[in-house]
Amino acid sequence: MAASVPARRGLFLLLLLPLSVVPSKLNIPKVLLPFTPNTRINFTLEASEGCYRWSSTRPEVASIEAVEQDTRQCSQKAIVQARSSQSIRLTSIILAEDVMTGHVLRCDAIVDIIHEIHIVSTTKELYLEDSPLQLKIQALDSEGNTFSTLAGLAFEWMIMKNPEANGVSDSHNALRTICMGYPGDLQAKY
Repeated sequence: MAASVPARRGLFLLLLLPLSVVPSKLNIPKVLLPFTPNTRINFTLEASEGCYRWSSTRPEVASIEAVEQDTRQCSQKAIVQARSSQSIRLTSIILAEDVMTGHVLRCDAIVDIIHEIHIVSTTKELYLEDSPLQLKIQALDSEGNTFSTLAGLAFEWMIMKNPEANGVSDSHNALRTICMGYPGDLQAKY
């Protein structure tokens, strides 16, 4: 026996329901920002969909500012900024409330000191005639967690002779540096 038209419509809407109820989420559940006394470090939070009003439970640790607000004074993106004045690990909770549904998204914003710095590259040995190689800086806290961003930090680069290397090193003539992109990025040219 054929199903009635209202029953088929109801079944069709029931099948579409899971597609329309996909919850929105933030691009990252926790953001780890480095403590710096003189530089403000920013990170962009973004919701997958919706329009949100943003707030911070401890703006003195990490503040939040909406980006590209619409007429309802809400936004899908916001900038988290490390604001802590103390060189200890502190946390603020960033909340984003959807203006249409009231659904609240949460991100923990942690501000901590840099414990270790690693230079990441595809190789450990470079030669003068090689193509330029981009080096990246990776910073860790005391627990081994990687900082979400280092953009905005300035680094002073020095070339030092390896005491374990035999012979005379001409490292100051062998390496030329070119600053590329964001502060903290370095492209080395040999």
